[in-house]
Amino acid sequence: MNKLVCPICQSKYELKEAAVTSALKEMVGLAARFGRVWNLVDEYIDTFRVSQWGSITLKKRVRLLQEIAKLWDTGEFEYKGKRYRTDRAQIRAALNTVCNADKFGFKNHNYLKAILMDGAKRVSAAGHTAEEEQKREMSRKTEAANRGNGETGIEEDEDIPAAEYMKEKGIKSLADQIGKAMP
Repeated sequence: MNKLVCPICQSKYELKEAAVTSALKEMVGLAARFGRVWNLVDEYIDTFRVSQWGSITLKKRVRLLQEIAKLWDTGEFEYKGKRYRTDRAQIRAALNTVCNADKFGFKNHNYLKAILMDGAKRVSAAGHTAEEEQKREMSRKTEAANRGNGETGIEEDEDIPAAEYMKEKGIKSLADQIGKAMP
């Protein structure tokens, strides 16, 4: 067995003990992030046991806690290839629902995600909800109109598809415009 020596007190301990100590420290740090919800989160992690009286390895417990902490911190999750956003109150309610279902043997968080779907909002690849995207687009068009950039609301320095540019400027071929002043 691999023995390590503490540089301070010179006591010997095994490598596995160091790994367990490190995992326990990480688990305590994660528990602190949840605050008053920690007991509920811990109960939720227990639903990943194979049976009601089974156990979960410390390594798996820490991994599951990291995944839930990410959901708790960001409020975003992916379900069936689409991204969604929710808030902490809904996450707490969903955790409570899963725990009250008294089920065991979960392999992933899909059951929790399915429950979260009721109050979740779909988000774009950029992480914006549909309402936020619509507000951004309206704001962009308003700013462009205020600058007097025409009816389309396209700014001069904005990247647009060539076909749209040609239609806007009334030209037939971009090749014809090479070397000429832009209209």
